[in-house]
Amino acid sequence: MARTFSLDEANALVPDIRERASRLVAVRADLVGATRAHNSGQDVAIPDIKALEATMGDLLDGFRAWGLAVQGYAPLLLDFPSTRDGDDVFLCWLENEPEVAWFHAVDQGFMGRRPLAADQ
Repeated sequence: MARTFSLDEANALVPDIRERASRLVAVRADLVGATRAHNSGQDVAIPDIKALEATMGDLLDGFRAWGLAVQGYAPLLLDFPSTRDGDDVFLCWLENEPEVAWFHAVDQGFMGRRPLAADQ
């Protein structure tokens, strides 16, 4: 793993994540609407759809630039590389969660998600 995050470092980043995520949610909805309209024959310009795709890509790249792994974008699912009891893990944040409160083993993904102990 490149950069690793402590739980405190991950949670300190949550306000910035939530702000960027709110922009992502708006762009994601606009993109879905524009794509559906275009596919149903409405007059939606392809460059407008491409611009929304680019904006969404830029927002997702911003999370990656912070050292996070983007595991999904609908809903937004972010992993923070970390260690727990000497093992590499991902601290896990799902769209709209108030804080980072979950983790999973690197090889388990979302299905292996477990709550963090209160003392971590």
